Amino acid sequence: MLKFLKKLLWIVKNYDNHRALLGDRITEATNIIRERTEVHADVHSKSPSQVIMIGSYRGKDFKF
Repeated sequence: MLKFLKKLLWIVKNYDNHRALLGDRITEATNIIRERTEVHADVHSKSPSQVIMIGSYRGKDFKF
């Protein structure tokens, strides 16, 4: 029980630092995704509309 409480206190003590670190990592990942992808939309009032996404993932190009 004492080990559990120590771990819980450590988590509470470091919560803000951990949250900031995760926020930075999410921002970095979002920027990488935006840099490496392009989205083009061909939208019409009549069907069909098309959305084309082009990018690369792990060195491989893709097109949807």
